[in-house]
Amino acid sequence: MNLLNYARVLNSILENIEGIPESVKEDPEDLLSYAESKRKNKDVVEKSKDKAGFSVVGATKKDMTEMGVSDEAAVSPFELAKKKGSLTLEDFQNLS
Repeated sequence: MNLLNYARVLNSILENIEGIPESVKEDPEDLLSYAESKRKNKDVVEKSKDKAGFSVVGATKKDMTEMGVSDEAAVSPFELAKKKGSLTLEDFQNLS
């Protein structure tokens, strides 16, 4: 009975989550971890939609795109500092 329930959970993940890498599909534990991380990412994005700007520590642009976060207005503080030479407190306030 446990095996049947486990199979149903894994099948549901495969049917309902898009873009699962092939390497993850081959390992049931990796598949469960991947599904859980996708759920957490979705929760973070949903909670942050009403905010003017947010980021996820350690996330790359690719990670943010996979989470469904648009980078239309994204401004890197490093790129801005290169343009201006140095940043002030007002520059950081205007990033969002």
